[in-house]
Amino acid sequence: MRKNEATITERTNEYEKIVSNVCGPDYSEHLLVDDLVVCDCAEGDCTLANGCECVASGSGLDNYTESGSLLHEGALIECGNWCECVKSGRCPNRVVGNGSKPGLIRLTENVADLGVIAEETIPANSFVIEYIGEVIGEKEARNRERQHKGAEHHYIFTVLEVIQGKESLTFIDPRKLGNIARFINHSCDPNLKVVIVRRGCLSPSAALFASRDIMKGEQLSFDYGWSAKSGFSTKDCLCGAKNCRGKLPSKDVSC
Repeated sequence: MRKNEATITERTNEYEKIVSNVCGPDYSEHLLVDDLVVCDCAEGDCTLANGCECVASGSGLDNYTESGSLLHEGALIECGNWCECVKSGRCPNRVVGNGSKPGLIRLTENVADLGVIAEETIPANSFVIEYIGEVIGEKEARNRERQHKGAEHHYIFTVLEVIQGKESLTFIDPRKLGNIARFINHSCDPNLKVVIVRRGCLSPSAALFASRDIMKGEQLSFDYGWSAKSGFSTKDCLCGAKNCRGKLPSKDVSC
């Protein structure tokens, strides 16, 4: 086995692979239950013009084109597992919920660490992958932050939202349970953008969409500080972008 293959195998054995977020400590399990909104649309009818309740309950705009490209980055609610349309397997308002396209991306070893690259050209506004892990509460997130202080890799993803004028924090930790999104690196000039999506339940999902056309073989990246307020860490940023901010965003869960 070659060195890079051994490294990838070793790192991917560090966690258990899951395909959707799971409820972790200090988080209300009912938030992950499919009871947010349910539509009874016929196959292919989930659009605002056709009166889809799921689409209307978000930003009041259609979320995707017919080919599945993202149309906006506002409040986005997809059809959930109990919607009639999902049973057909061809719902135009379910993109993230269908999962990543097989073979679209893969792990690779780079100079500094592991990374994720595109296996084919990915058009702008295409869904790439969801950042999946245990959904935990703030108390548990702080406990884990202290537990792994000084560790080389930090994975807790903080979702910061403002709902009805109040800040709401959700924490997704793929350290023990997750997917390969945990290996996507930071860049100050990323080719992925974070879009918050809900599908059937109140708990938010962190979906990564292409912010521009991504070429085959290009390494994927997103801005770790996309929702952070706590500034920057003391760790140097090595992204190499022309607009590099010099330091990595802070991983403090208080952001």
